[in-house]
Amino acid sequence: MATLTIKRGDLEPSLISTLSLGVDAAGAPITLATATGVSCRIRDKAQVRAPFGGAGVIEDAATNVVSYAFVDGDTDVNDTYSVEWVIDWGGSRLQTVPGSGFQTFKVVEGLASDDEV
Repeated sequence: MATLTIKRGDLEPSLISTLSLGVDAAGAPITLATATGVSCRIRDKAQVRAPFGGAGVIEDAATNVVSYAFVDGDTDVNDTYSVEWVIDWGGSRLQTVPGSGFQTFKVVEGLASDDEV
């Protein structure tokens, strides 16, 4: 999966991911069809900021596509960010994806300063 690069202060595009959930005991691919929700956790590489994120959206349960819409403050600091997704299967059953490593995105400086926008 390509790493998203977004300009500092931008809120679009949303962070989109296709989650890999493996297969069930019968060998069938696991999908988000029975999930009750998903949330996104984000941490800066330098670990200067407190972790942030929030509720995500299951865009396509059959293909495990999820998204997180950035909010004010999320993209204010240039850095590389680590991302993990928490799936709620209901009944207090949570699963963090990916199981190892992290998805990443980068925030980079734009050409205009804040007072020029």
